[in-house]
Amino acid sequence: MEFPEDYKQFLSDFGALTFGSIEIYGVFKEDFENSGVPDTVWSTLNERKLVSMPKHYVILHNTGMGEMYCMNFAELNSRNEPKITSYFPGFSEEAQQNEVLYYNFGEFLLDMVNEEIN
Repeated sequence: MEFPEDYKQFLSDFGALTFGSIEIYGVFKEDFENSGVPDTVWSTLNERKLVSMPKHYVILHNTGMGEMYCMNFAELNSRNEPKITSYFPGFSEEAQQNEVLYYNFGEFLLDMVNEEIN
């Protein structure tokens, strides 16, 4: 898996982001085993252990309502980048709706920030 360019730019500029009540996961520690939220690598690896989350999801945001927003590497946009879809931990892959929430990370980030501002 290779992160899309807009997410790499986000990581380079911010690492991770807490803005108002939202938390957008990033990468900010090399020691993933001893990291924590909002580290996307730690969170994703942890969910894979806890609930056998499929390997094509990478967590970006936890809504706090049982839903996670993930880069879904099984759902690619026209630029071969992962779409952002919903994931509900603890439900089987067959039960997941994989609802496409955003077509790329930039669209997701913009909407999350705008939601907090308004």
